Amino acid sequence: MVDLDAYFARIGYDGPRAPTIDVLRALHALHPAAIPFEAIDVLLGRGVDLSPQAVDAKLIGARRDSIRGREAVAVVYRLRGHFISVYSWRRSDGAHSELDTTVRGFNVVQWSDRDLDYAAVSDVDGVELKRLVAAIRS
Repeated sequence: MVDLDAYFARIGYDGPRAPTIDVLRALHALHPAAIPFEAIDVLLGRGVDLSPQAVDAKLIGARRDSIRGREAVAVVYRLRGHFISVYSWRRSDGAHSELDTTVRGFNVVQWSDRDLDYAAVSDVDGVELKRLVAAIRS
């Protein structure tokens, strides 16, 4: 079963839980602002998992964040005990960026595709992070 308490907390809903059209409208108004759409699992060839645990992870675990003052979608993965945050945001200028560096002890791989910039950030080994980025980009 999906964790409704956590879902409602995530989207900021504290109204009634009756199955009415008014409740549905309220949820539809809050959901897109709090929960990003992403298709990274499909890009990685994992397919779509609709199990309650997977839905909870997507609806409650993924988040939005801020990168250089721009709103970014953030998806967090776990790899052998390490967390990997993958951010995506709309580029405000036309410049494409490629970056492979370390910032405050975290490996960072940044790239551009069309009108979006991406960054993968983690304390996982740099080679492992580059493998994940290569899988995302392919």
